[in-house]
Amino acid sequence: MDNNQRDEVMAMLTGEHTTHTCPSCNQASFCDIKRGEAHCWCFSIDKKAIPEHLKNGECLCRKCLSQLANE
Repeated sequence: MDNNQRDEVMAMLTGEHTTHTCPSCNQASFCDIKRGEAHCWCFSIDKKAIPEHLKNGECLCRKCLSQLANE
């Protein structure tokens, strides 16, 4: 990655760039789909791990999805 690409990734991970609020923890979150991309990092998470009441079309943040995937 060049410096600009690295800075963009870091801004997404730190919450500097956000697309929505996580419905689980209400913290700032980022979704590539909401940004207009065809694929998002969250596609690699087992969707069966997400409780039904959180499947409202809003992505969970990385922290909440990681916790669900490890349960």
